[in-house]
Amino acid sequence: MRTVLRIFLTTMGFLALFLPLLGGVAFAQSKMQAQVPAKRGIWKSAGNMSTPREGQTETTVKNGMVLVAGGIAASNQVLASAELYDPTKGSWSTTGSLNTGRTQHSATLLKNGDVLVAAGVDSSDTVIASAELYDPSTATWSNTSSLHTARFVQTAALLKNGDVLVVGGGDVNNQVLASTELHLAKKH
Repeated sequence: MRTVLRIFLTTMGFLALFLPLLGGVAFAQSKMQAQVPAKRGIWKSAGNMSTPREGQTETTVKNGMVLVAGGIAASNQVLASAELYDPTKGSWSTTGSLNTGRTQHSATLLKNGDVLVAAGVDSSDTVIASAELYDPSTATWSNTSSLHTARFVQTAALLKNGDVLVVGGGDVNNQVLASTELHLAKKH
């Protein structure tokens, strides 16, 4: 393997010496372009939200719209506000606000179409265990049972049976958690 690498590097060095004689950079670029894979996509603007934010969650709901919830404003204020992005119109609109402003939380689309938002950090910089459900048909939030452990920056996954598995994150002492919890879709 080392011999092959030496030959390759020696050949590349030799080529670099004679590149100007072969037509310079244009020659090298034309030979290299054949090896560059085709572009897979492009980026374009999707407009601006009504409130600048970071630390929010984004969830695609069943009607295709994207729910953006919570986060922190440029003023460092924890947000309870939520917005919807309509990809068919390419526009943003406000929707019902969370009952508790939060950032660094998780959001999961449930099988029934609701969105479960769990835990995070609230406006008093407290790690919280509370959870809420967003109903896209009414654009309203309702409180649901809290997690057993307050946490932030955790992940959450919808399981095949409709339950939500919440994993890890940080706790009130800023310790990394190994604990997990289940939000049960139905009482078992």
